[in-house]
Amino acid sequence: DTGVNEIASESVNFTKDNDGDENGHGTKIAQTILDNSNGSASIVSVKVLGNDGQGDMSTIIKGLQYCIDSKVNVINMSFSAIDNGYMFAFKQMVRNCIDAGITVVCAAGNYNASALIYAPSDIEGVISVGTMNDDGTKAEDSNYGATYYEVADSTSEASAIVAGKYAFDYDFSQEVTNDTVVLDATAINASPTVPGKVKTEYDEETGKYHVTQTTYYNVSQEMYVHATSINATHW
Repeated sequence: DTGVNEIASESVNFTKDNDGDENGHGTKIAQTILDNSNGSASIVSVKVLGNDGQGDMSTIIKGLQYCIDSKVNVINMSFSAIDNGYMFAFKQMVRNCIDAGITVVCAAGNYNASALIYAPSDIEGVISVGTMNDDGTKAEDSNYGATYYEVADSTSEASAIVAGKYAFDYDFSQEVTNDTVVLDATAINASPTVPGKVKTEYDEETGKYHVTQTTYYNVSQEMYVHATSINATHW
């Protein structure tokens, strides 16, 4: 992301900008991860986006390799970019992360389009996260076709929420995957017409999340193509 101020246990900078987070996006995302891990996550800040929130694939690839070498458990990428067909190196590096046993979570994107035309959401094995409203409907600007949906202000924040729960070692085995809903989320996969949602609450006694309510809703099937660069402007 754009770096992390104060709360990271380890930091590395692959950009030409200074080491700190002058943008604010990276620090907010890291804090969200920490909060949703019940404070148990150890944040490794890998700065691959500049202070303007922009970045290029070669820098991100270096950051991902660093994550593999550092043997991190979870990678959160709170950004998305339309897959223009020339992202081979980036997508292969993401696959390398997954093959290394790392859980990779990303923002589905805030364009009301199919998440499956954006990278890294379109990579098999990546956990893509969109946003929904409190009533269980998809947030208006959230991309559809993501793996999970969270109540959040943006898909960047939603991605961080899920990454935090993975870092907290949330027991996903109690939930059914594919077209069944998990977390406060919707598992739509490649079929945006079969969404659902569950609400969860954290139980301090058991140290786990449990389902409290389930609802279902429909998501538009229309596909829109938006040209965009890797950025962290949608908080």
